[in-house]
Amino acid sequence: MWHFGKAVIQWVDEEQVVRRVYIKLCLAVSKDGRKTTCMSFHPPERTMTFPFSKPPVQWSV
Repeated sequence: MWHFGKAVIQWVDEEQVVRRVYIKLCLAVSKDGRKTTCMSFHPPERTMTFPFSKPPVQWSV
């Protein structure tokens, strides 16, 4: 099972609003080979921390 968050940009009255979304994914394979995916997407219920996040990559041309 994976739990993570994502910042989503939403445009409201020509204003850019950034909102966090909590995402949960679960992949399972049954004995007969069927695959199942469970997903949950919703606003976070508590403050989210990202212990494995990397700093943004700086691009130069």
